[in-house]
Amino acid sequence: MQFELFPLLERMIEFYQQPRGRQRFEDYLQMLRGDDPNNMEMPLPYFNPMAKDHVPALLVQLREIGAEAIMEQVIAEVNRQIKEDASLLNATFRVALSLADDRHGAWTNQYSTHYSNTFKPKGFLNYQFSSPLFWTSEEQDSALVKHRTLETLWRTVYHQQNPFPETLAQHLQQEAFVQKKMGKTTIEVTEEIELVQELYLAKQDAEEQNIIIPFLYGDLAAESLGYQSLGLKAYEGLELAFFLINS
Repeated sequence: MQFELFPLLERMIEFYQQPRGRQRFEDYLQMLRGDDPNNMEMPLPYFNPMAKDHVPALLVQLREIGAEAIMEQVIAEVNRQIKEDASLLNATFRVALSLADDRHGAWTNQYSTHYSNTFKPKGFLNYQFSSPLFWTSEEQDSALVKHRTLETLWRTVYHQQNPFPETLAQHLQQEAFVQKKMGKTTIEVTEEIELVQELYLAKQDAEEQNIIIPFLYGDLAAESLGYQSLGLKAYEGLELAFFLINS
C-alpha cells in the first residue's frame, strides 16, 4: 500500500471562475463522474458546485500556503512508515483535498459530513481516493494542512485493516489508533473527563446513530440533526478517544 498526491487545487480554482449556473453544475458532474454516472473520476462529492466567491478564495489561499506540497511531504513520511507492513493491500491511494462549504452551503452539515468522511468513506475508498477534508469556516494554515492530511492517511490505513466501525467502541478504537500514530497518548484527567468515561462505559455497545454522533460530536451536533443531547462539548468524544479506549 502506498499514497500519492492527486493534485486538484488548480483545476478547482479554474472551475470556480465560471459563473454560477446550469453549465457549471453540468461541468461539475462531468469532472466528478467522467462518462460513467456510477464512476468517481475526481473526488469532488464534498465540493459545492454552486458555491459563492468565498470558496475559490479559500482554494487560492490553500495554494498560496503550498497546501499540496505540504500534503506531499506528509504522504512521503507515511509511505516510509507503512512500506514494510505486509498486512496492507498492494494498492495505491490517491490523496486529494476536499473543501466542504459549511459556512454558506445549505447542503452541508459539518457533523454528518465529517462522520461520513471519517468513519464510512466507502465511496472514496472504492475508487482508491483518500480525502483530507477542510471547511470554509476554518482558518487555513500549514499546520492544519499537515494535521488533517496525516490523520486522514492513518484512517485510510486503518480502514484497509479493519471493517468500518459499527459500535461506539469501534468508532473510538479507530480514532485511538489514529491518535496514537499522531503522538497523542496522554491527557490530564479531570472530573469532567471522568464523567465522559462513565457515559462511554454505559454506551460503548450502542450502534444507533442517534447515540454515536452526539457522543462523538457533542450537543451542537445532536441539536443540528434532531438527536437527544448527551451533555458533551463539541467533538469531545472524538478528542478523548485514546483515553477512553486505553483507560
